[in-house]
Amino acid sequence: MVLAKALAMLRNILQARVFGAGPEVDLFTQANNYSISLFTTVCYALCVAAIPIFTQKLLKSREEGFRTADRLISNTLIMSLGLMGLLYVCHSCGLAERLLGVSDAGGLFHFCFAVLLPALPVITLTYLLLALFQSMGHFTLQGSLSLLYSVALCGVLVLAGGKLDLKTFAVLTSAGWLLQLAMTFPYIKKEGYRFHFRPDFRHKDYWM
Repeated sequence: MVLAKALAMLRNILQARVFGAGPEVDLFTQANNYSISLFTTVCYALCVAAIPIFTQKLLKSREEGFRTADRLISNTLIMSLGLMGLLYVCHSCGLAERLLGVSDAGGLFHFCFAVLLPALPVITLTYLLLALFQSMGHFTLQGSLSLLYSVALCGVLVLAGGKLDLKTFAVLTSAGWLLQLAMTFPYIKKEGYRFHFRPDFRHKDYWM
């Protein structure tokens, strides 16, 4: 976890060194804050809330725990896709910019917001898998989750440096969440978890 936090700090330092400060950086930051940063906070809270649910079901049996994970992941993926679609609608008609009071010179916010939104379902899946595996005793996953992501972005910032623009960096930031999801793959294999799409909005457990 200390290593992950140190890499995240280094990533921020390199980002500031490459892009500096100014109106364009502010627009990128706003697009990131109102998409990935906000959704990461919400999904982390969901992760914390899901751990006792998974733990309770896993104490009964692994099969029941996995069925619960299937349903909760299915439900939240549907909701995150719906929210992503709603945000795209607001974005396409310029409503997001008006509501947030963004003066989008050059369309940078419009572009960054659009390419960051597809990360939202990936963030949802990543944090619910994190909750499941923490419930199974894999506590180191939380600390290592962002390692590949931070290493990759630090590498790009060092190697590409002056050739990198904010639009490209926004694309890399969004796609980089796949690396965080990939950190759960060894645990999926180790525990033999196979996701089955089982939406169920009726059971009380899935609204806690």
